[in-house]
Amino acid sequence: MKVIKTLFVVGAMVASFAPRAEVNIDFHSDISPLLVGGDIVGYSFFDKSVYTMDDGKGQIVFRISKLVDKLGEKEKFNSKAYVVTFDETNQELFIEPDVKITRLEQAEAFEVEPSFSIKNKQGQSIKFILDELPSLGGISRDYEKELAKYNKKHYPELAVASATIATASESEPVQQKQKEQSLGNNEPNMFEYWVKQASNSEVEQFADIALEGRKMSALTIPNDASQPVQMLGYWFNKASVEEKKKILAYLISL
Repeated sequence: MKVIKTLFVVGAMVASFAPRAEVNIDFHSDISPLLVGGDIVGYSFFDKSVYTMDDGKGQIVFRISKLVDKLGEKEKFNSKAYVVTFDETNQELFIEPDVKITRLEQAEAFEVEPSFSIKNKQGQSIKFILDELPSLGGISRDYEKELAKYNKKHYPELAVASATIATASESEPVQQKQKEQSLGNNEPNMFEYWVKQASNSEVEQFADIALEGRKMSALTIPNDASQPVQMLGYWFNKASVEEKKKILAYLISL
């Protein structure tokens, strides 16, 4: 009897430490994930490049966000929002666009015929369904609600979970919710702090300054700029090269 109990305890311990099967997702640098497995993806210096989803049928909402050439100038390009649906178990997946986008005309052509590939660690393509995520209209988009409505029509088995997430977020103030969608809720740093303090117009003003001066060693902020804009410039200049890349990627996606 002792032997049986011992074996049971050991077996339970082994089971408790067994690695959990899950799906890990990594994205090409041109892709900005918006929802992964129904969860909002926020910008943060502390974000990991790889996101985790439960095994089984899952969805990701994302778009292309980058600077493209237009008549010798750089212009922000944010594509339509797309949703991919797949059914995978214990995989490491990488998502990328099928074409290289560097010029505005390439971006416009991509909008007409979007094409992505999803491959596993072995370089094998997996099956998935790609759709444009319809907008509900309004000044800003609510990707959770849009996904819930999309699933109600196309994937009823996923609709309940999507609707639950969307309903839970309805009680949040709109402006706070928008910034949390952009910034995430991880441990804050000072740049993130001042983005949260800034108004939308102040963030847009800083974005124009940062994107215009992205090739300079340091940004020059106008003396008459507000305190949040001044502080965003100060902390941007103190950021590392990698942090600046993440900040610019966030600003492009606005």
